[in-house]
Amino acid sequence: MPNYAGITERDVKTLLGIYNQAYKQIITEIRKSDIVDSGQKQFLLSQIRTIMNDLQNPTNEFLQFHIPKEYVDGVNVVNKALGNRMTTVFGVINQDAVRTLIDDANIQVKTALNTGYQSIESLFSKLTKDMRDKAILETGKAIITGSARRELSQQLLMLLQADGITGYSYINKAGKKVNVKLETYIDSLARTALRDAQTYGTVQQALDNDIDLVKVSRHSNPSELCGKWQGEILSLSGKTPGYPTLEEAKTWKRGYGLFHRWCRHRITPLVQTDIQFK
Repeated sequence: MPNYAGITERDVKTLLGIYNQAYKQIITEIRKSDIVDSGQKQFLLSQIRTIMNDLQNPTNEFLQFHIPKEYVDGVNVVNKALGNRMTTVFGVINQDAVRTLIDDANIQVKTALNTGYQSIESLFSKLTKDMRDKAILETGKAIITGSARRELSQQLLMLLQADGITGYSYINKAGKKVNVKLETYIDSLARTALRDAQTYGTVQQALDNDIDLVKVSRHSNPSELCGKWQGEILSLSGKTPGYPTLEEAKTWKRGYGLFHRWCRHRITPLVQTDIQFK
């Protein structure tokens, strides 16, 4: 996982704390409700939808503050390599690029929150249907009694407490669907968005200063997606013969590679003062 010093790391944890509080609030509301009663169920789902929607604002505030900061840090990586003592400030960078980065991240957040709500709604429906089917087998009627109602609520709580709220799902190599907890996904999304902003700032500033070659950092225990590129020199534009491109490094393995989610790698520019690239 990328490491961020100071306020960024602290604010990532603060953001995740907000998500954790929302999760606890949802659990509390479920405990107070009878999810078999259609009226209570719809009211509860409305409450959960509101709780989930309310997470969009603090997440957007986090992105609005930190993505520009990380972009500027990326620009200043190049400035430092060029020997520039003056650091760039936000007002003179590509604000359209930063806005696009923020908007893209917010779209992913909205999708994750919708997925989280839908996973809870689907779980409600499945458990209720299973309980009604069980009642029909036992009594011939789709009536869920008091004890069964309590059992149903307990099942729902147990599943949510064991698995959390799903924020993202994917199919693994074995063909099995894997659900990622919402909080875990937002953690990954936030850190990756900051890393991408810094990388984008470095790339754009390097190209603006006619710098085409960058070097990838080294880290212990890299992922199989990015380990191949540790310490490698890459061409940003593809115009320097003999070097793989940054895009190739990012997509070499089934469309993934360097700068995958949770990737810790960074790039630094190689300028003319570097005597030998290899």
